Amino acid sequence: MAVAVVVVVLAVMSLVLLGTIRPVRQETGVALLRVQTVRAFYAAESGVVVVIGGLGAGLELPDPGDSLSFSEQSVTFEAVPDGPGVIAVTGKSGGARRRISLDIE
Repeated sequence: MAVAVVVVVLAVMSLVLLGTIRPVRQETGVALLRVQTVRAFYAAESGVVVVIGGLGAGLELPDPGDSLSFSEQSVTFEAVPDGPGVIAVTGKSGGARRRISLDIE
């Protein structure tokens, strides 16, 4: 009789444990996506800074379609004007993408 009670208690504890692990796994996935989204945004922002710095210093600017990669992030230059216009840059990190457009006058 005691063995049966122990088996039932262990089974219930296992079910409770499994019930708590699933939400933690889902929250981990959400947290990872949030981190990747922030990294993608900052990668895109860095691309805009590269273009603005190049415009201010008279340096050669990246061509549309050019990309930069650093560790797990990348930046793709979509639109790079030589003067007034719209700068469009996409940052990527993992599965997240963020696009920044900036009007230059």
